[in-house]
Amino acid sequence: IVLGIIGLGGYVRLNKAGLSIVKWDLLRVHVPRSDEEWEREFEEYKKHPQYKNDFTDMSLDEFKFIYKLEKWHRQLGKGLGVVFIIPFVIFAKKRFIQRTLILSSLGIFSLGGLQALIGLWMIKSGLKENLGENYEKRDVKVSPYRLALHFSFGLLIFYFLFRMGLFLVTKPQILKSSILFAPSANN
Repeated sequence: IVLGIIGLGGYVRLNKAGLSIVKWDLLRVHVPRSDEEWEREFEEYKKHPQYKNDFTDMSLDEFKFIYKLEKWHRQLGKGLGVVFIIPFVIFAKKRFIQRTLILSSLGIFSLGGLQALIGLWMIKSGLKENLGENYEKRDVKVSPYRLALHFSFGLLIFYFLFRMGLFLVTKPQILKSSILFAPSANN
């Protein structure tokens, strides 16, 4: 799944979709539901220099495509956080995972949160409000340094998850306290 979000992020980048959502909303899950909502989002995007410089002939359907790409990238990141934290809290509370594993998992979860903040910081570099009408015509994009940091953190998170997975597979005794090996209530 983590490699999927990294791959989707690369596809988003290649399609210049990352700047299509000009408002950052952590809690909004759905894409626009009505034609009016789509038109409103498209009008916001039309104010952005990327539209003015690169996509002045873009149709609403083309905008929907890049918008949905970016939305899915962001939603997958949010979803990974939820899918990670809910079972983690339950397992930690029931003491199904050892302290060392709890600390490692919290570290990886923290990297995921930092990754989200880096993504926000990266996008903001391409959504500068002060570019105005006199903006010099050129390819509008996010800071390549911030993009590289965002990508690197994605790879770092994958590395730590892969390493933890290998550790747990090679050390089955660690899993003995997990739910898979916990004695049933009937014994």
